[in-house]
Amino acid sequence: MFAMIRRNYMIAQRQNAHQDTEPSNLNPMKALLSTVALTFALSGILQAATPPVNEVCPVCGKNARLIFRSTAPSGDRVIFATAECKDKFEKSPGSYQIKKKAN
Repeated sequence: MFAMIRRNYMIAQRQNAHQDTEPSNLNPMKALLSTVALTFALSGILQAATPPVNEVCPVCGKNARLIFRSTAPSGDRVIFATAECKDKFEKSPGSYQIKKKAN
């Protein structure tokens, strides 16, 4: 993927060298790469800002995985063992007790 981005960047550079460009059009690849980098950085910050309150799945009692997560009615981030557990919790969150991890 990065090779393709670099190739497109090089093509854009050659085209810009042969054309009169306005300052707003100088480097479209830099603008694209900056946007992509900013998106990744913000998604990482937002993920880290709200850690889960549990380590054990409230539905099945197994170890929970960060990939399966949801928000409880209380606003807490909750993680689950499987996608099925997450779906069951989201259908009726009040019927499951969330065991918060010890700090």
